Amino acid sequence: MSESTAKGLRHLVHTPFFTFFTGIVDSHHVASQHTSGPLRLLEVGCGSGEFAQLLKEHYQEKIIITAIDPHSHAVEKAKTARSQFGIRFENLSLLEADASERYDIILFTKSLHHCEPLEETVVRAYDLLDEHGIFVAEEMNLEAMNEATAGWYFGRLDLLKAADQLDKFNKHAIAAVTNASSLTPIERWKSMLMHSLPSADLIIKLIRDKFGSGNTRVTATAPFLHQFLVESGLKDTPVGKNVLTEFMAQEDQAIRDNIIAPVGIFIVAEKR
Repeated sequence: MSESTAKGLRHLVHTPFFTFFTGIVDSHHVASQHTSGPLRLLEVGCGSGEFAQLLKEHYQEKIIITAIDPHSHAVEKAKTARSQFGIRFENLSLLEADASERYDIILFTKSLHHCEPLEETVVRAYDLLDEHGIFVAEEMNLEAMNEATAGWYFGRLDLLKAADQLDKFNKHAIAAVTNASSLTPIERWKSMLMHSLPSADLIIKLIRDKFGSGNTRVTATAPFLHQFLVESGLKDTPVGKNVLTEFMAQEDQAIRDNIIAPVGIFIVAEKR
């Protein structure tokens, strides 16, 4: 990913999940007999298309990507910025997608928790998958957050603010640092979240109910705090990229050492 990460933080921030996802794809499809032609992938909640671009650059002619998002401004930005990659960007939700299409992979990049109604979304994804197709979701397990983890995160965020490495006009950064001295770390965490989200337990249950528990695998030790660091306005500069790279390494090590709780989950389910 070295060439792509040079383009900015919003490419670099995908590194942990990109590594996980390409490993899943390579073992399930590329090295198997499940597909004979290019992989057909549908990304749900593509935003401005950074992850779709990374996948297209990585797999090139081995993959055909359709990327959808219900927000028109995000899709227009994706079309403008990534028109040269041969990715089909469409302004629609999964429930509005063509029901006659079939895919080898349906991917939710931090988007499944936004899809409503959630159960109907999971069912539609199942229906759009070919036999042996895989459903993959990168999600948050916000219930895992605790005082120690929040303190670890905000301690680093406060250092970056003091060093003028955060965009002072970013709404998430404002929420994260407002009244910092008068709130506990967990209170600051709750104030930073803009809206309530479905629990990870509910998301996992709905997927297992449709795909089957035996066909569903959950990785509950995934790093995710680095995503919030970027959303909190880390400046997209050479220093910012170095900070993010070091932060991701520290987060991964802190999870392995049981210093902080992992607040990310990766879910993979196969249609059989």
